[in-house]
Amino acid sequence: MSEEKQQTIGEELSAARQARGLELEEIQRQSGVSLSVLQGIEAGELDIIEPVFVRLALKAYAEHLDLDPEPFLSRFDQQYGRIMQARSRPVVVLSQPTPRRSHKPLIVIGSVIGACCILAVAFFYFFDNKQTPTQETETPTQETETPTQAIETPTQAIETPTQAIETPTQTAHVSSQSQPTTTPSDPSVESSTELAEPLTTGAAAQTTEPVPVILELEARDSTWVKIRWDDAAENFEAIVPPGERHRFEARDHFVVLSTRPHGLSYWLDGQLLGNGQLGDPDQVLHFRAAADGIEFITLDSQPSAGEAPDIQP
Repeated sequence: MSEEKQQTIGEELSAARQARGLELEEIQRQSGVSLSVLQGIEAGELDIIEPVFVRLALKAYAEHLDLDPEPFLSRFDQQYGRIMQARSRPVVVLSQPTPRRSHKPLIVIGSVIGACCILAVAFFYFFDNKQTPTQETETPTQETETPTQAIETPTQAIETPTQAIETPTQTAHVSSQSQPTTTPSDPSVESSTELAEPLTTGAAAQTTEPVPVILELEARDSTWVKIRWDDAAENFEAIVPPGERHRFEARDHFVVLSTRPHGLSYWLDGQLLGNGQLGDPDQVLHFRAAADGIEFITLDSQPSAGEAPDIQP
């Protein structure tokens, strides 16, 4: 008699689920494992996603059916253990030395630009010094009388030049008569306080604006990633191809979930995280990023509903 064919991991789990009268949708809602992953496990397609992620899904599926997950995990490790070890090895990239360029053209260009700047500064300095004495000698009375009259009334500021040209003595008389009508306070002090008020209000408005948190990522290998920010309903979920880069902004924080930790490099506010290789290569990467730094989230820590996205391939 021929020996009975041994059931696969997916067939055993499917038979146990059907014996309990459960549907895949019910298991997906209670365990958090994606429906496509559950269907792939029962169909025997265990290579549709990363082996590390399939191992976690097998453990959650078996525990939900009240089965011991160790036999299933040991069989999975025997089949896919070599693949997991091969993917966890770091890739060494040999950099080629760049040819050294001559700096002589740069020195020549820099010297020419410097000489042009010196000539331009000397020309403007000479031209400015030449015009300044003539302007001061032409209308000295206008420069001294215009500021005080402009503060009192606009009409006096317009009439002042004509009065200064016709009768210099009358302008002195007018200025002496206008002194009693002015208020005891100094006009220069009032103008400075009026200018200081918009500056202080503008500075206060700038301090109230929140500084956004910026997260950037670049794919080194084709990697699935899911990003949620500020407990909002919207999120970013995609398989990022190699060389593609994304940038996100948030008011407070990000929550990131990725199946291949070393497939992506992350920057938080311009700072590279983990020297480009954040997290354990044999585990799913799940962390929270804010302005004060990052915090790793494990499956046992049970984060809040807004910070715990469903596991997807």
